[in-house]
Amino acid sequence: MKKKIVNFLNKTDFFSKNQFGFRENMNTESALFNFTKNVYNGLNSSKCISGLFLDIKKAFDTVDHTILLKKLYRCGIRGIAYSWFESYLRDRYQCVRMHSTYSEMGKILYGVPQGSVLGAILFIIYINDLCDARFQGTLTSFADDTALSYVKDSWTDIHVAMSKDLEIIQWWFTMNHMLLSTEKTKYVNFSLRKNDIIFEPVFYRCADCILKSSQINNCLTMDCSTIQKSDIIKYLGIHKDNEFNWKIHISKITKKLNNIIRIFYFLRNICNLKILRMLYFALVQSRIEYGIFLWGSAYDSNLNSLLMQQKHFV
Repeated sequence: MKKKIVNFLNKTDFFSKNQFGFRENMNTESALFNFTKNVYNGLNSSKCISGLFLDIKKAFDTVDHTILLKKLYRCGIRGIAYSWFESYLRDRYQCVRMHSTYSEMGKILYGVPQGSVLGAILFIIYINDLCDARFQGTLTSFADDTALSYVKDSWTDIHVAMSKDLEIIQWWFTMNHMLLSTEKTKYVNFSLRKNDIIFEPVFYRCADCILKSSQINNCLTMDCSTIQKSDIIKYLGIHKDNEFNWKIHISKITKKLNNIIRIFYFLRNICNLKILRMLYFALVQSRIEYGIFLWGSAYDSNLNSLLMQQKHFV
């Protein structure tokens, strides 16, 4: 069923070009390249650049089945196929067991079946219209890991654009019964200089305040929040710092390999060369290679420590 649905949606060009998750011939590195390309283009043009990194609260668990079925119908899944999905999603029940005691059965109205073949595809269908929304920034998404990059002439322009996009995001989340984790959602200003401060705070206003054009200090529901600025962000396993020199990310890899090298020290007298080689590629080389097309051009002063550590393994 998954193969048939994906083939059909690919033929109708349904999936957003900004969604890289669970797509054929795409992976996390595809998403990282898309985001990083926009940042580098801005830096090379001496523009102001920011990244807004969204965190969705329990994304896969909060998918509304009724809304999902409507979206399946809109994307062309109808007739027998629609009835099949309706049967697949509805009339699911669960309970809690504590020792030999069971709770009452509760009907499941939200969430895609995790660990299932269809779960991931159903989720990206659910958020596809968010990925295609008309944002001021450039959106990059890998399933629920979503980021927007902004390249503008001034930091004021970025603040205005980011604020408008947060309003669009608020409306989408309200209409689709999802929540943004404002504590984990961050923005980073990327610059080769030190004068990259946005003086005005970035607000995530509630739907009521947006509708009434109210300021955050007049919010009656207390649902408005401030989006915090960060100098470092981890996105899809890669640490990005505000100077975009990859020093932090390389340092993180080096620390991880420091722990692994101790294990190899003891294993060298126990395992043969073939097993050690397998362990090296699984635990060491895989960490070094991931995202290297992004950070591999860092300054030699940042790369030397990693190079020396790799030589210790070899």
